[in-house]
Amino acid sequence: MQEEIKVEEVKDTTTPPPIVQRKSTVTESEKEEFFKAFLAEKCYQEKVEMFAGKASVTVRTLTNKENSDILKQISMDVARNKGKNDDSYFITIMSYRLGLAIVELNGLPLNTSDEKEDLANGISYVSIRSKVFSEWPIFKLSAIQEAFRTFEAKVLELTMEVQNPNFWKADA
Repeated sequence: MQEEIKVEEVKDTTTPPPIVQRKSTVTESEKEEFFKAFLAEKCYQEKVEMFAGKASVTVRTLTNKENSDILKQISMDVARNKGKNDDSYFITIMSYRLGLAIVELNGLPLNTSDEKEDLANGISYVSIRSKVFSEWPIFKLSAIQEAFRTFEAKVLELTMEVQNPNFWKADA
């Protein structure tokens, strides 16, 4: 015999949660650097601290061309059945993005391969730059991916906030 559920015990799922106004986490200097990058038509970059400041990664936004090149590399991979039934292919895609976004790791440039592009065999500069990560422990890659995710969230916030008339201190 099934237990009867009373109407008052059913949670209301039609009422959206209240909108919570959140305080911006960006600093005045980050706003200024973001705006400078915008005016100069350059990628915005930032040093992201990890492990309570014991390590850092400097990352930058990707260009539209780089995003397109990543998609082309993925298409080449698909054409060669790479990742088709491989759940870990997500890590490959993440590595493609990180390979282009990382400027420095702990103040040193990211070491990349000297291998040459071979587009006929599905090897572009995107896949070459990502090869460095294949030797890394997965937890290191995950920590850097999390730092990059934090950076991307801040870039999204800066992009949205720039449309806010109170974004600039002089307007506040």
